[in-house]
Amino acid sequence: MKLSYALLLVWMCCLAEWSDAQLPQTSVYLFDVVRTGKTWTLQHPKQIGSTKGYNNQPWFTPDGNGLYYVRSLDTPNTEIFYYHLNKKKVNGLPEPRCLNIHPNGCPI
Repeated sequence: MKLSYALLLVWMCCLAEWSDAQLPQTSVYLFDVVRTGKTWTLQHPKQIGSTKGYNNQPWFTPDGNGLYYVRSLDTPNTEIFYYHLNKKKVNGLPEPRCLNIHPNGCPI
């Protein structure tokens, strides 16, 4: 029980420190996955979204037509974006539909 409280305290201190930090520079890529025998390779990388800022947490839609991901360019605030796989086009959602920043946890 004491260990749980100690870990919670460490986690809270790290969270407080992280909240003041800038988000890391990250990107989201799509690849063709090719299987040759027992070997799997990733080919034809395609960066989607912005080439700068925080782009993270991709989640493919259940219908397979696109993916959602979060993005932040200049602020620690993130927004959810949608990439349409066939049209190869990124759209931001017109307004936030929930407070959860993870596309998988957001009922869009």
